[in-house]
Amino acid sequence: MSGPTSNLHELALRIAHDLGKYATLQARWLAPDAPFGEQVDAARADLLRTASGPDGTRDAASIAQPSIGPLRGGPWGADADVVQLVDALEALIRSVDGLRALGASPEDNPHHRQVVRASFAAAREVRAAAKALVVRTRPPEPDDDLL
Repeated sequence: MSGPTSNLHELALRIAHDLGKYATLQARWLAPDAPFGEQVDAARADLLRTASGPDGTRDAASIAQPSIGPLRGGPWGADADVVQLVDALEALIRSVDGLRALGASPEDNPHHRQVVRASFAAAREVRAAAKALVVRTRPPEPDDDLL
């Protein structure tokens, strides 16, 4: 398959892998009643240290940002699922900024708890939106015509 749909599928796959998987990795292991410090550590690991490699560590915002232009500018830019994914990516970027603003020693208070919860929610939304787009744009199997 080639063309706009395959390009969108490849982009959604990359986002699902790079952000959907890694921006929610530590949070998935947290107990619902985990202490605030563990929640902060998981959020920072997932969103501020999302990917590591020979070029260093990248945060979720630096991974998300380059995908927004191609999603908006492609022939599918007005597609409701694409708009939902772009909105989720932008919320994720804002949540990274929010986590950074907590500073080195966040206090266990309602505002800081909300920032951490919002970061988890933003990462989950990116994961769900990217996964839905991957499923919807998946190319047909070669033997689908036989069914």
